[in-house]
Amino acid sequence: MEIIDMSFCSYNHNMNTICKFWAVGQCKKGEACEYRHSWGSNGFQELASLPKTLTKVPRKLQIDEVSWFPPPQNFIKINTDGAAKGRSNEASCGGVFRDCNGTILGAFSSFLGNKTSLEAELYGVIKAINIACANHWHCVWLEVDSILTLSMIANNKTDVPITIREEWLKTLQQIQTMNLIYSHIYREGNQVADLLANHGFFSRDEFSWFSEAPNFIIKEALRDINGPVRYRVKA
Repeated sequence: MEIIDMSFCSYNHNMNTICKFWAVGQCKKGEACEYRHSWGSNGFQELASLPKTLTKVPRKLQIDEVSWFPPPQNFIKINTDGAAKGRSNEASCGGVFRDCNGTILGAFSSFLGNKTSLEAELYGVIKAINIACANHWHCVWLEVDSILTLSMIANNKTDVPITIREEWLKTLQQIQTMNLIYSHIYREGNQVADLLANHGFFSRDEFSWFSEAPNFIIKEALRDINGPVRYRVKA
């Protein structure tokens, strides 16, 4: 969307001029400014006098609903996330396990140290699959917000950074033993996993396991189940 420069004008309501904010749909004064919400006899000249930055028309926004869905009965749904922050590329990951009712069965967060964003995303999957196997959860729906990570799972790709290759190959083998569904979700719908990854980053704990939902994810976890839906806005 174009950035609209509003700094040239304040709300100095002069009876002899139109509201320049109203002219481009940006007036927030409502009834207090209503008497200026019409074109005078010199309306076209007034419009032409507006700064070019103000009269640019924003591109149409695309607004999509983003919803989290529970897994089928007898399946466990895993949402994971990973990220690297700052110039030092310090990274973390997190994940959450839920049943068909949206009940949280467990969650984890992990500080990874110096890693790339891709390594962080893959480590989130690696740790989640290890936990699923340890708990004998073999019917799994894995959902991530990284299209690249999803592609690597779907295509059984082994071309990953050397620092993570051995663990990733083991994960791919584990996946072969599972009844696995995988899908992509936009970041807006992956908020619980995002919060867990952030917790790992700021706590600096190498690994934390939560057998019950920690307080900092409860609000977003309930929103996943009960709404309201989230929205993704794209110019």
